[in-house]
Amino acid sequence: MNDTLNYIPKKQFLQTMGISRYTFRDWVEKRNLPIIRIGYRTFVPFTEYKEWVKQYQKNIPQSNNDFEWKNIF
Repeated sequence: MNDTLNYIPKKQFLQTMGISRYTFRDWVEKRNLPIIRIGYRTFVPFTEYKEWVKQYQKNIPQSNNDFEWKNIF
């Protein structure tokens, strides 16, 4: 297995998440987003990223069938 598949390049991460480099920097500094720097390149370790995301996930219902508007009014 190729170890490079476990790392997301910074540029690809920014495009996938739809964030700016400034937001990326804030996430690294304020929210402790895990990164690895190799030379001048920055990568996000995929497995550590998945663990990091769990800290900031919200509980969102998976289906709309459980919710009924008539129960609100």
